[in-house]
Amino acid sequence: MRFLMMTFALLLLTAPALACEPVAVKWDMLAANAKTAFVGTVTTVENGKATFTIEKNFRKGEGNSFDAEIIHSTCGIEFTPGQRWLYLGNDASSGSLMLMSEYGVVRKENVDLVKSTFGDFPADGSEIKQGTLERSCAPWDGAAFAIQLDNGVGAYVYASPSDLDKKGEGGVLTYQSDGKPEQGHGSIVQCPKLREGQAENLPCRAAQGTIAIGTVTPTDVTGYIEIADGPENHRRFVFHVKRVNKQVFCG
Repeated sequence: MRFLMMTFALLLLTAPALACEPVAVKWDMLAANAKTAFVGTVTTVENGKATFTIEKNFRKGEGNSFDAEIIHSTCGIEFTPGQRWLYLGNDASSGSLMLMSEYGVVRKENVDLVKSTFGDFPADGSEIKQGTLERSCAPWDGAAFAIQLDNGVGAYVYASPSDLDKKGEGGVLTYQSDGKPEQGHGSIVQCPKLREGQAENLPCRAAQGTIAIGTVTPTDVTGYIEIADGPENHRRFVFHVKRVNKQVFCG
């Protein structure tokens, strides 16, 4: 019995060392002393590294991109494509702050804190795609909506636009582009991007993947379209699109 109690006491004493404890340093001190400091968007996560496209550098010597090593431990940050960060380091105690989630949800309090410390930087992120979301018709003359991004990527979702307004705050709606023309599914189409008002002479192609809706307002929708080019190759396009209200008669 005494042995068990001593073992339990030892576990209690050593447990905090196994967890990722908050650093007893003010955030502004972490930000001031960080060797690397930039605002950037995660474009890919592969081979143990997260690659950032840098939008605003606060230190000299950085280029247009940065590879952060992924730490597979309690303290390591799990970066995801589409996320926007103030990057100070790759672990939770570094002071790095997420400015926007992979669903396009902006963390306003973090954005305000970074701006108050480092000054102004691009408001929406260079990797955020613009476009429109409007009513459409499903193949069986049912309700649907279409998302069209400014890079030529589009998606049709076989669901009513009113379903978006019923989504709970903080929740995420996902639809699979899997070739099934069924309610709750969708399709992704990738067309040549317009150059000087003219499309390249290439055909559009269908793609498999996921359409996710993160934040919905009466005028705007944020989320992402992720195209699966293969088991290991996924491309994610985070979007912030305008809702276009127009009457569409199906049937």
